[in-house]
Amino acid sequence: MISPEMLEPRRLASVAIVAERLTVSRAVANRLVAAEVGGPSFRGKTDLMMAEADLAVLAARQHEWADTTVPALNVRVAPARWCADQNRFLGWHARLPEDLLPESIGKWWNVRDAEQVKGAAFVAAIGGWVVHVARVTDVHTDRGQRAFDFGPATDEQLAAYAGRRIPPVPGPAILRFGLD
Repeated sequence: MISPEMLEPRRLASVAIVAERLTVSRAVANRLVAAEVGGPSFRGKTDLMMAEADLAVLAARQHEWADTTVPALNVRVAPARWCADQNRFLGWHARLPEDLLPESIGKWWNVRDAEQVKGAAFVAAIGGWVVHVARVTDVHTDRGQRAFDFGPATDEQLAAYAGRRIPPVPGPAILRFGLD
């Protein structure tokens, strides 16, 4: 059934406005909007935008920091794109089906002591906003790169990371929390 709200025009925010409101760079704002982290994206002639209401929800989560004492492997991912040579999606997108996530975000990472992360949370984030939390159930190695199998995250892992934000730390695309 169609509600009256569905027919009302949406006020849209450009990537520049998203960057300003979230106090992030335009590149980070573009990745957040492209991956639809806060909600559906819209495209004008050349601009990528999101609904102002969705931006307000995303901004409300801006200072909800994750509990990084809970063991986790945090990976920084990009918005999903199709990689023809690997015949798979790379990255994360809100509309990417759950069954494609192990292929798109769980492969191939340069992780040392990978066996140590079994049982820990696998936390994917875009611009610091956590977009996916799972539990690492197995690790596979090929030419120094690691692939991870996922299972459902524990309640503790979800409470620590789901819907939260990872503190911004310059440096590598992979961070370890609560792991030696």
